Amino acid sequence: MTSLAVIGIAFSLSMDAFAASVSTGCSMTRIKKRTVLATAFAFGAFQGIMPIAGYYAGLTVRSFLLAWEHWVAFGLLFAIGAKMVYEGIREGKKAGCEDSEELLSVRRLLWLSIATSIDALIIGVGFAVLDISVFMPAAVIAGVTFVMSGIGVITGKVLKHVFSEYVDILGGIILIGLSIKILVEHFQ
Repeated sequence: MTSLAVIGIAFSLSMDAFAASVSTGCSMTRIKKRTVLATAFAFGAFQGIMPIAGYYAGLTVRSFLLAWEHWVAFGLLFAIGAKMVYEGIREGKKAGCEDSEELLSVRRLLWLSIATSIDALIIGVGFAVLDISVFMPAAVIAGVTFVMSGIGVITGKVLKHVFSEYVDILGGIILIGLSIKILVEHFQ
């Protein structure tokens, strides 16, 4: 596999994490370096670990993963997004005016990291099937996702100023959109 192909895979895998980190940035009243780094690290780490896990899972779970990965990712992203939209509507103009512990929680970040990296798990299975070494691509995927997720948090913060009253709703819509995109791509 060429370096250009690996970089292309890394950028395409990082797009879901980028969009999810935009929703995290939308929930912040001010940029906190530790939140940017924690978000970038979580998304990058999971995007790097999942191809390795998929590689070693290989052919033994390939049919199950291919059959259910889109539903798992859809369910996680849709549920988190719907909760954000509901809370944004319920709180009205207060939405996004202060940091929400729920939006910035470790548990939420963990679930988002898992949901956005399921496709990386499948890529790892593909590497196993094609007998391609997984470690260098996994490192590139992790690095690109780390950078893109950090940029996503900052982008979300900028968008917050544009849509200050609706940031929770915007973040939720982004996650719901990601969940729908996953289903659409699966059924194409």
